[in-house]
Amino acid sequence: MDVGDRRIGMALSDAMEVIATPLDHLERKSDNLAVKAIVQVIYDLNVELLLIGIPLDQDGYVSRQGEKIRSFQSQLKESIKIPILYWDEGFSTQDAEALLYASGKFRIKDKGIIDSAAAAVILQSYMNRVK
Repeated sequence: MDVGDRRIGMALSDAMEVIATPLDHLERKSDNLAVKAIVQVIYDLNVELLLIGIPLDQDGYVSRQGEKIRSFQSQLKESIKIPILYWDEGFSTQDAEALLYASGKFRIKDKGIIDSAAAAVILQSYMNRVK
C-alpha cells in the first residue's frame, strides 16, 4: 500500500509473487472508513501479507509522513490478523509516473491511478529484493 493523507494506493502480487499489479485506490475520508475498506479487500482477495510503503529521509530515518503512516498502521493492526511489513517507498511516485507515462496511460489529473501504480512499484521492489 501507498498510504497518503487523501488516498491509499493498493497493489497485489500474482500467486507466484513475481508481478505486482495496481488495484483500485481508496479515498481516505477517515481512518475508520479506510481501515474497514482495507479489511474488506484483505478478506475478498485472501491477502496473506500487507506491505506498507514508508518514506525515509535522506539519512534513512522515518520521515514525518512516515510517522503518520505508522500511526495509521497501528489502527489497522487492531483489525487484521496478517503480518504487516514496512518497505522504503523512496521515489515510488516518481517511478510510477514514469512507468505510466511510458505506457501511454498517464493522466495527471487522476492521482488515484498514480497512487496505486506507486503501490505496485513498492510491492515490486519488495518482491525483487526478497527473491
